[in-house]
Parts: sequence; structure tokens; C-alpha cells
Amino acid sequence: MRKVYLVLLLILGGCSTGEREIDISSIKWGQDFGYNTEEVFLFKVSGRIPGPQIPVYINGEKLYMLVDPLFDYMVIKESKIKGIDFEPQRINTEMFLGSEMMFEEGFVHNVKFLNKEYSDLYILALKKSDLPFRPDGIVGKNFFSNSILAIDYQNRLLGVKEGPLNFPNGIPERYKIIKFCMDFASPGYTSCLKFNGSIDGMNSVITISTFFSISAISPEMVKSIAGGRIPSTYTIDTLRVGNQTFTEIKCIVEEKQLDIDPEGRDLVHLTLGVDFIKDKVLIFSPADSLLLLGQAEK
Repeated sequence: MRKVYLVLLLILGGCSTGEREIDISSIKWGQDFGYNTEEVFLFKVSGRIPGPQIPVYINGEKLYMLVDPLFDYMVIKESKIKGIDFEPQRINTEMFLGSEMMFEEGFVHNVKFLNKEYSDLYILALKKSDLPFRPDGIVGKNFFSNSILAIDYQNRLLGVKEGPLNFPNGIPERYKIIKFCMDFASPGYTSCLKFNGSIDGMNSVITISTFFSISAISPEMVKSIAGGRIPSTYTIDTLRVGNQTFTEIKCIVEEKQLDIDPEGRDLVHLTLGVDFIKDKVLIFSPADSLLLLGQAEK
């Protein structure tokens, strides 16, 4: 195969700028899913924000935003809105992720990211949050509703191409397949991607998010499994989702974990965070309601 090279600027928080050369032909998921160079982007991570951050330009102002399948929309810190032409519409206060969050909804203009341009974009400006919110903002899953999103932590690569998946002979066996449910018509600020599984033999509802650096489990689930005094951390021996099995997942025990679904349709017992994803390639295809997990390779 002819080697195809993608030369991009890699900017790491606190580090100098340098060029990085990437051989797309050697990236297995790029071959498997047919990504070309224009559909693959570098992202950065940092100690404070371990999730994938991409540059987003709003009226020429550069922000670094987290790409996260838990949130629906674009959320921007109020402090980052200053200096940007923001047209406020209304203020809403919601309980989200077990914490009170106050948003001011409105329009921003001339937005560019991931080779896409938007003349006008409706966003949520975060005015107040009881939950620590460290990134400049978040690019939510609605921007990828018709796409196949790939997140490769080992190589700091993000892939975005038109969906749905097209595998007439079946998805390659090296990917673990997870079927999820998600309500894009939810009136709330998030429609919580969820899938069913079992945690050490107990039926559970699970989600996944790059917003959380460490996976979190609810104390109710820990008590149901182990009984007795609830610890501050818990290691899941076996997590089963469909016919897939994952072992030795270290979690913090988070009392607000059950509140992660704002509509309360189902309790969420476990959020898989960056610690779970970082040694894997995550392929997210909303059109297929599929989450694929492959082993990352340098």
C-alpha cells in the first residue's frame, strides 16, 4: 500500500509547538473504517484534563474543547464567552451529573472545528456549576450523530467520517461490540448514552465519558455486591456487556453516580472514564447505536 502521510501541528499543554508525522497507512482502525487524511485530527491532553481536546475557533478566538459522548451540545465556560460575539436567549438551571448547573443559551457565530464551519451555532454558556468544569468547553455527541467518531488515545488521534458503518462481511473480530441506547429527542441537556451489563454478577446500567478521568461506580451497586461498609474505591473483578468481558476495572465510589441521567428513566450505576478508554481505540457510531472497542497500538 502506498504510504500516506499526514503532517499536523501537535500542541501539548505547556509544551512547545512541533511537527509530528503520522503514517495513516499504519493505523489499523484507519484502514478498517476507511478514514482518509482529511478525516483524522490530532488532539491534546493534559494532567488536569486527560480527555481529548480539540481547537475550536469562534470569531477567530481559539478555545480547546473536550470531545465527549456524554454531553449533547456545545458547552462553553462563561469566562471564555467574554470577547466573543454571544447573543444570549435565556437562562436555565438544571440538575446534571448530580450537581446544579446554570446555563445561558444563545448564539455564537463563525465557528470552525474539525474541518467544519458554522455561521451560527446555538450553544450553552456555563454560568455556574457545583461540578468542577476544567476544559474551555465541550463538543457533544450531537455533532457526530451522522458520523463515525474514533478516539485513539495512544496516538492522540481523532477520526470523524460520514456514517453509518459499512461492513457487509461483519465488523473485524479485533473489536469488542457494544450496543447502546440513546434518546436524541430528550428535552434535557443530555440524552445519556447507556448500555446494559453486569458488574460482578449484578445487573447494571453503564455509560462512558471522557469528562471523567477515573471510572465511577455508585455506592448502591457496591453495597449490593459486597455488603458491609462502603469503601471510597472499588475494583470491579468482571464487567460483562453482551458477550464482551472486561476485568480489573478500578473505580472511585461516587454517591452522585445514580443521578447522571437527568431524565431519571434509568439509574446509571457505572461511568467508564478516561482510565478505561486510554489503552483502547473507541469507535462511536450513533447511526448504528454501536460502540466498538479495539486495542490501541503505537
